[in-house]
Amino acid sequence: MAIHTEEFSMCFATTLAVTGPLLAAAGAALLAYDVFRNPSRAVIASFFANQMKREDEIYQSIIDRYRSLPADLDQNTVKSWIESVNKQMERVRQRNQQRQQSRDLNELLFSRRLGVVGFVLVATGSMMQSFAAML
Repeated sequence: MAIHTEEFSMCFATTLAVTGPLLAAAGAALLAYDVFRNPSRAVIASFFANQMKREDEIYQSIIDRYRSLPADLDQNTVKSWIESVNKQMERVRQRNQQRQQSRDLNELLFSRRLGVVGFVLVATGSMMQSFAAML
């Protein structure tokens, strides 16, 4: 019976010695992936800022066109057109800001999850290596 226990102990130590570094490597890969995603997040934020800038330029050009309409047009009609454009633009801005906030929150939660899982894998793999060395 003692031989059987010793064989089991050696097999268990070998299993820990092999799977420990694999788990640690997987955790390190997740952490590295999380770090290398930062540049892509910056590109997405830049894209969003440029999109908002283009929308503001379009909005401003529409307002300028309405303001440069001939004076013989009814000014109340022109003002109502401008108010309509202002309301529509405000809805577009709010929608885009809500979308961006939602993306930012989802990105933060995903990044946190990656960090926690990566850390847990590295810690678990390291503990497994330590236990394998003790056996």
